[in-house]
Amino acid sequence: MQKSYLVKSPVHFADFGFFVKVGDILVHDAANNNRLTVYRNGEVVRAVKQTPLGIAAMVKSEFIQEVVQTPSAPKSAPTTALEPPKPILKATQAPGVPISKAGYDKLKKDAKLRVGSPPVVKDETV
Repeated sequence: MQKSYLVKSPVHFADFGFFVKVGDILVHDAANNNRLTVYRNGEVVRAVKQTPLGIAAMVKSEFIQEVVQTPSAPKSAPTTALEPPKPILKATQAPGVPISKAGYDKLKKDAKLRVGSPPVVKDETV
């Protein structure tokens, strides 16, 4: 059974004379003579023997973190593309929908307030 691990902290394998760097991927294959393969940038750096106990110690010390892949659902044949629902607009926002004279006057007044000079603030000091 293979398990993959992501290196979170540099680890020195003194018996083999090499370091694994942060970001390296370790693949431990217990069924294949406890082989630990180190991958860096998609290429094999080194393959060594490592016991499950040593791997467990590195996980517990948080030097490495197990990478778990969740099985994805099988892809089915593509169906017709669904269009996203269009937002529902209010009658006053819908283009081409007439509004009442009072509504028009209110919009016109609000526009003048926004465009014109700043509103006059009354000084209410006694």
